[in-house]
Amino acid sequence: MKQKQTSLILFSIICLLSSQSVFSQKISLEIITNSKTEDSLISEHFPNNEFHSLIAINEEITLIKNKLYLEGYFQHKFYNLKKISKKHYSIEFLSRQRTKQITLYIDDKKTLEHLKYLNHKISKNSIEIPPKEISQTLAKLSENEAETGQPLTTFKIINISTSTKTTFAELQVKRKENRDFTNINIKGYTKFPRSFVKHYAKLKTPVLFQKK
Repeated sequence: MKQKQTSLILFSIICLLSSQSVFSQKISLEIITNSKTEDSLISEHFPNNEFHSLIAINEEITLIKNKLYLEGYFQHKFYNLKKISKKHYSIEFLSRQRTKQITLYIDDKKTLEHLKYLNHKISKNSIEIPPKEISQTLAKLSENEAETGQPLTTFKIINISTSTKTTFAELQVKRKENRDFTNINIKGYTKFPRSFVKHYAKLKTPVLFQKK
C-alpha cells in the first residue's frame, strides 16, 4: 500500500513539473533585416528575442518604434509578422533613411517667443531641431504654459512628411481658457481668521493659476 502511495506521489510531482515546463515555455522572435545598419539597430533595441506571449511581442515592438521615431527613423516599419511554429515567430524590419534634423513649423506667437527664450533659432516661423530633443522641448513648453495660467495646453506633432533630404512637420498647439483661483477654503479649523489669508499670506481671489 505504501509503495502505491509513493508511486502516486512521484507521478503527481512529475505531472506538476511537466505542466510548469509547458507554461514556462517562451516564444522566440526572429527579426529579418536587410543591412548592417538594421542589424545594429535591432541588436541595440532588441537585446532579448524571447517573450512570454504574442501580446508581449507587440508591446515590445510598439516601445521600440517610439524609440526609433525619437532617433529620427520616421519611415521605419515592422511588417509581415509570421508564425513559423507554435513557439517561433518572425517579423521583417526596414529602417529606411534617418532624419538628423526636422523642420518644425509653429503657427503660435507665444510658443515661438518661448522657443526663442530656449535659444532656438526661429526662421520663417519654424525651427530646426534634432528628433531626440523634441520630447524635452515640448515638456519645457508645457511647463511654461502651466506657469502662465494655462496648464491644460497641449502640443502635438502633426503632418510629418519626409523628402530625400529633410523631414517637415507642424506643431499643433491647443490652448484652453486661463484658470483662476476663485476661492480659498481652510479645512481642519473653522475659526481660522480670514484676515490672515488676505493680509499676512497675501492670498487674494481671484488670482491667475500658476504652478508656483
